[in-house]
Amino acid sequence: MIDNDPAHLSQGVLCPALSGGSLLQQQEQGLFTVDNLSATSGAIGGASAGYLFTAPANTTITEISWDRYLGLHFEASWTVGLWVDGVIQSSDTCTADYENGFECSVGDAYGDANSHQDLQGLDAHELLVGVQCASGGCTSGASIHRAWASIYDATVTLSDSTPPTIGPLSGSLTEGSLSSTQSLSFPVSDSTGIKQLDVTLDGEPLPSSPGEQACDYTNPVPCPTLPTQTYTVNTAPLAAGQHMIEVKAIDAAGLVSTATQAFTVQNPPPSIPAGTSPSPTSSPGSVSTGPSTGGLTPPNEGLRITRAQVIGHRLIVTAKLPPSYEGLAAFTVMTRHGRRTFRLRRTVKLAHGVAHIVITLNAIERSGHKLSLVVRYSGDRAHPAQTRTTTVRVVRAR
Repeated sequence: MIDNDPAHLSQGVLCPALSGGSLLQQQEQGLFTVDNLSATSGAIGGASAGYLFTAPANTTITEISWDRYLGLHFEASWTVGLWVDGVIQSSDTCTADYENGFECSVGDAYGDANSHQDLQGLDAHELLVGVQCASGGCTSGASIHRAWASIYDATVTLSDSTPPTIGPLSGSLTEGSLSSTQSLSFPVSDSTGIKQLDVTLDGEPLPSSPGEQACDYTNPVPCPTLPTQTYTVNTAPLAAGQHMIEVKAIDAAGLVSTATQAFTVQNPPPSIPAGTSPSPTSSPGSVSTGPSTGGLTPPNEGLRITRAQVIGHRLIVTAKLPPSYEGLAAFTVMTRHGRRTFRLRRTVKLAHGVAHIVITLNAIERSGHKLSLVVRYSGDRAHPAQTRTTTVRVVRAR
């Protein structure tokens, strides 16, 4: 809302607008800008007032659909209308001159079909609906307004092609091989706000991940602006080996950005009972798992990865729990190709405590020398969730 001459121009709100009534009542409906009936002199040249809509950064206005009533009465010095990026629209203005009897209007009273207008195909940054004094000495009316611009309702459509910005990621979690409690922080931003932000560790949400946000699309920036995100991650319960933090941000337009951070945990492996081989023999094309993989949990102590083998294009994995365990097991496979990290996720149901899955790998995934494999049991009413992580080394046949 702008007004550089409140002595001669006034604004008001009457929502919802009312049907019928006198001309004065029709002029003062919805969001209205009018000449001030109580003014004692003429407005100066350049006097203007109206309702301004500015598109958020990185967005453009493509359409306005609205109901309006714009008009002039016995005063040719005023200009009323819709300006798009400073250019008045011929479809939404009128001229009060001798041929028109010094009266003109665009649209009609609230509820009349003539009040509606659609302007499509715009590529604009700013809309202004209001009144201007084109030359000095624009006069006001006595019992009705000489110039009026009323907006009964309006829908402005924006185009947004810029996804959210994440990062950079910082904190001790980004600094290499780790143990104990580590920190992670990063900014996240978007000109239309953040609709959803998910932060996951090995595919599972961190406890303080914001998730979906409440958005109000009656505002130019419909979704909230989130502060810099700060997390504390306890790596002590994690198995030794590589793990992955993923940040996924969605803006008001549904555009998505992701950022990932791999880190290696150096926690000591669980103790292995006497007589148990710490490293099963590998055959060509199979997995080589050492004591740091976390995949050799002793029998009867919960979730175990009993098989992880690459054969040709397939990764074959079997995880076991006691037969009484029920629920789902999620398998997450991560690999690096150049500077990028790729991730696959599959979920299967336990059958008598056993989860078995075959994952087809593409050339990019198989191009790495090792895969990071995370198996997570979701838990049931009687048993807690559990996670095991191992490094799957791809041994190529000679």
